[in-house]
Amino acid sequence: MGDEYSLWLQPPSGSVPHERLSSRIRDYADQYDTPVFPPHVTVVGGVGTDRETIEKVAGSITSGETAAIRLVKASWSVTRHQCVFLLVDPSSWLISLHEKARTYLDHPSNFYVPHLSLVYGDIGHAERESCAEKASDLVPMSFKPSEIRVVDTSGRASTWKTVTTTTFDQ
Repeated sequence: MGDEYSLWLQPPSGSVPHERLSSRIRDYADQYDTPVFPPHVTVVGGVGTDRETIEKVAGSITSGETAAIRLVKASWSVTRHQCVFLLVDPSSWLISLHEKARTYLDHPSNFYVPHLSLVYGDIGHAERESCAEKASDLVPMSFKPSEIRVVDTSGRASTWKTVTTTTFDQ
């Protein structure tokens, strides 16, 4: 498998949203033997490209002010990477950021559902539903990202790593 990169927005490190979300991700990982990962909203993911290209794209889409990311509802689905998650209000700023990145990367258009995952894994439907019900105490919540992260998402979630960050113009 070649290199795969993703662009992430994260709650500022040390902020209340970052700590609450990180804690819940760790709790679920311990309970269900699933991976621990940083809380994030993917702008565009799984892009097969080189590091230089993805870093240029990150730099080109960070002009202008950021907007708040609003987490609005806990939910679950049947996929591994959207196992249990918090839906994000699809603001025009976030959708525009996604579209710019997708266009610059010539990444195929997918159905974009902005979300912040709490569990990646293959747990049963009843467990997913239970986790989502418990995660309802996390919403509503919002945070304002100050940077976009380029993350090497090749391989398993436990090996993902941030390779660079680009600060939004304020």
